[in-house]
Amino acid sequence: GGPDAAFMVNGRELGMLTLVACVESVKVQPTFRIFDLNDSTGRIEVRIFRDSQEVDSEDDLKVGDYVRIYGHCRAWGGQEQVSCHHIARIESANEIAFHMVEVAHVHLSLNGRIVKPAPG
Repeated sequence: GGPDAAFMVNGRELGMLTLVACVESVKVQPTFRIFDLNDSTGRIEVRIFRDSQEVDSEDDLKVGDYVRIYGHCRAWGGQEQVSCHHIARIESANEIAFHMVEVAHVHLSLNGRIVKPAPG
């Protein structure tokens, strides 16, 4: 419990994550942007902070776009969200399908359900 408690997945502490999801809304604030994303398993708020010296790659993202994000889960004000380090539009629908397969593979691997063949 508590706001600084680690997020756990499959009994392991969650560090950096990647998420492929559809943008449902975009809110622009002076120092950050908030994207509400839906990955078909649920919705989560993603915040990316702006650097006033850089051109923002997320400026052209709009509702309905599929994106890949990298970030860390955080709890703020009792709400789970992702603090995003990078966000980019998906260029091919194949990336969405690949991500779903990758998620299933990692889940099965972490639960010991994928047995690697013996060498030789």
